[in-house]
Amino acid sequence: MQAPIPDGTILQNRYRSIRVLGEGGFGRTYLAQDGDRFNEPCVLKEYNPNFEGTYALNKSKELFQREAQILYQIKHPQIPAFRATFEEQKRLFLVQDYVEGKSYRALLDDRIEQKRTFTQKEMVKFLQQMLPVLAHIHDKGIIHRDISPDNIILRDGDRLPVLIDFGAVKDVAQTQLISSDGSEEAVQGTTVGKLGYSPAEQLQTGKVDATSDLYALAATAVVLMTGHKPQDLLDKSTMTWRWHPLVPTLNPRFGQLLNRMLSYRPENRYQSANEVANALRTIADLIIAPPKPSPPRTSTPATSKPIPSRRRVSLWRTLWNLPWTGRIIGAGFVFLFAAVVFKSVNSTDIPKDRQGSSRGAQQLENQIGDRPQPPENDQQIARPNNCTQVSPLPPYGIYPSIMLGETEVDRRTIKASETYQYAIPGEPGQRLSASLNTEDVSMNVLNGNEQLIATGVSQWQGTLTANETYYIAIAPVTGVCESEYQLTITVMPPS
Repeated sequence: MQAPIPDGTILQNRYRSIRVLGEGGFGRTYLAQDGDRFNEPCVLKEYNPNFEGTYALNKSKELFQREAQILYQIKHPQIPAFRATFEEQKRLFLVQDYVEGKSYRALLDDRIEQKRTFTQKEMVKFLQQMLPVLAHIHDKGIIHRDISPDNIILRDGDRLPVLIDFGAVKDVAQTQLISSDGSEEAVQGTTVGKLGYSPAEQLQTGKVDATSDLYALAATAVVLMTGHKPQDLLDKSTMTWRWHPLVPTLNPRFGQLLNRMLSYRPENRYQSANEVANALRTIADLIIAPPKPSPPRTSTPATSKPIPSRRRVSLWRTLWNLPWTGRIIGAGFVFLFAAVVFKSVNSTDIPKDRQGSSRGAQQLENQIGDRPQPPENDQQIARPNNCTQVSPLPPYGIYPSIMLGETEVDRRTIKASETYQYAIPGEPGQRLSASLNTEDVSMNVLNGNEQLIATGVSQWQGTLTANETYYIAIAPVTGVCESEYQLTITVMPPS
């Protein structure tokens, strides 16, 4: 590989190199100024491979130019615009717009120093902003092949992610070059991609399609949420990702979506960026703008006005304040009313003995006696084993790392007010079985739409019918305040 171009070098009587931005096995990237555009910043990507051989170099130059033509067709606001290609000093260069901002790798490193990572909400928005970019390039038959936190920049101006480094040079390097006499020349690197971010078929055979980029995008999102390297999250023996426990607030449906993008088999993944976007739409509403809880009711609203006290009115004073004619009529009314009351009292036949009560009082007493009577004290209320009565707690989500074909055992202690909900990603044809070791707790089995499949059982087995997350909800039976239990879960591949 040739030495870097010194800072300040002017190429094509137009581009002035400022400094090296990055360097890899296939070349370097420089920050430069475009003298024909008022010294506007731009990026020079130098193709400077490590291998030798006349035919290989000539063929790689041809493929480099062809890739440049493909990049010229891409016009998207979240992809740096392609400007030109040129050759100087036996070096090949691509010229693209410069993106002011930080890569997501640098942003994640900053957050890890602050002991935090990207949130689930941020990653939903990240996917919503990146999927249209992938849909755009895939529609043109272009596969990026190298999506990772290093190759996505958060642009300072509009805070949108920008996809960079389309790997024109790396596409050349992955090609097995055939010499004129039919023999294969040694070319360093037969595949393109990053270990952990690229799917297995891409790294092993070089075969790529739209699902390859979707796999890498999901891997990027998982790394940004967990702060862990993909090598630490991917189980090489089963090629499954174990990351759910590292995101305690993970929405199960969002976890299911990312797991499907990360499926080992390409046919089990979403087949297009638009398909992922459609699946994400309903989930995003729950994560980005969840329904607001109803405000608690209070006995007296803070804005209520005090109720004015009632004023006692004197009948005699009211009559006296009337005019003379009214006073006379009012006085007659008072005497008439008094006479009626006096007669009514004298003619009543209510017994005066102390052993009984009036008929009306007795009837009222009988009516009251027919009503259900409250208990004499709180001890008469049936409570299971004197458990402390508290409001039920929201279900606690558990995301077991179940390897296909093996058994997962989970032991816990649960209280009367608690519910533990296990989220298990499944695919059509897989067989799920679950069993409890005690009758003090029971389980409900639900599908991805949280519809009951089985309720109040201690063991269950069945064949899964959809690509979705299934749930096993554990709770104590009535009368049990606290219990230890062991849940055994097995997921078997389709038979």
